[in-house]
Order: sequence, then C-alpha cells, then structure tokens
Amino acid sequence: MIAQESVLFGDYTIRALDNAEFDPLFRQYRPLIFQTMLDFDVQQALSTEEHTATAHLRERMGTPFRLNIGIYHRQEFIGWSFGRQESAEKYYMVNTAILPQHQGKGIYSALLPRILGTIQ
Repeated sequence: MIAQESVLFGDYTIRALDNAEFDPLFRQYRPLIFQTMLDFDVQQALSTEEHTATAHLRERMGTPFRLNIGIYHRQEFIGWSFGRQESAEKYYMVNTAILPQHQGKGIYSALLPRILGTIQ
C-alpha cells in the first residue's frame, strides 16, 4: 500500500490522497495538462431509465476501491495518478499526468510498480 507520504526517488515523493484532497487538485491542474482534451459528461446523455439501471448496478457493486496519488517535487504538487476498481478482476487506471517541466525524468516509470504493488 502507498503510505501517506513516501519517497519515489530523489526529491520526488508520492502521497495517497482521499477524494476531498484529490478532486480540487485535479480540477485545478487538469486543464494545464490536457489542454486539447474535449470533456463529455456521459451522465448528461443518459435517459431516466439508464440512470435508474446504472444506479441499481452501482448498489450491487458496493464501494469500489479508488486510488488517488499526488506526485510532489520538494513538497510542490506536480502531478497525479488515479484509478478505480471496475470489478473483482479489473482496476482501471483513469489517468496519470505530470506537469511538463517534470516530464521525461522517469517519474511514471518509478510510479507504475508502486501502483501495481498496491492494487494486487
């Protein structure tokens, strides 16, 4: 499991974040990383019947595992990775993003084994 804060390598650390900590950071930094990404809220496209069916399935699922990781350089937030359990056998890594000035430094390569170790 990823500790509250642990060294990734050098001056880079990672922290497990709860949704209340993660969501504002994601909303703030996402437009900087994914400038050309088109947003589409599928929930707005669903019919009333589809919303009802989805809610019924969600109730059966219980509370799926969600992993939010903040990536920091000298205590400054510089990126994230988050994903969620989709079934008993499937974890969906939604996305991982690193601010441009920190890209190409091996952060993702160091992070991936830590994520895999946590979700297995």
